[in-house]
Amino acid sequence: MSIVLMMGHFAIIPFIAPSLVSNVGYSENNIFLIYLVGGALTIFTSPQVGKLADRRGKYPVFVAFALLSLIPVWLITNLWPMPLWAVLMISGVFFIVVNGRMIPVQAIVSGVVTPQQRGGFMSINSSMQQLATGFAAMIGGAIVQKSADGRIEHYAWVGYFSILLIAASIWLAGRVKPIEEAATAVELRPET
Repeated sequence: MSIVLMMGHFAIIPFIAPSLVSNVGYSENNIFLIYLVGGALTIFTSPQVGKLADRRGKYPVFVAFALLSLIPVWLITNLWPMPLWAVLMISGVFFIVVNGRMIPVQAIVSGVVTPQQRGGFMSINSSMQQLATGFAAMIGGAIVQKSADGRIEHYAWVGYFSILLIAASIWLAGRVKPIEEAATAVELRPET
């Protein structure tokens, strides 16, 4: 689940800045604003998402944010020339919902092993996520092309690939069971 989610995320991330410059006409000097606004927004929204996941459940909150992320993923990979404030608004929402997906996912994933195994498991999980980000960027790079006039082409295809992976991650997350629930299911299984 972690691999699929990270691939969906990082297939589009490396091409956000180039597409904003080449396709939207955004100044390279202002690219930092996207990350500044996005980072500032996640500082304030992340604790709220964590509390929401604790109250409402990790999986339902993940599903809500995963579904919400489909909108800014589509917008970012299909951007057209628009004012700076609109780009900052779209990218800000992107950062909020993408980060909002990751908070309950980390809680879901950390619950699949005992506390004694958690450190080792999470380091392997982190390594696999990093591998997935590199693989996703490679796939995105194979799809995206630069036209003769300097525009980024086929970025929308990368967005559709990302949307497909987000849908797959929702399905996979529903199949992940915490260690306590998995142990109870084994105990309740009738003997054959």
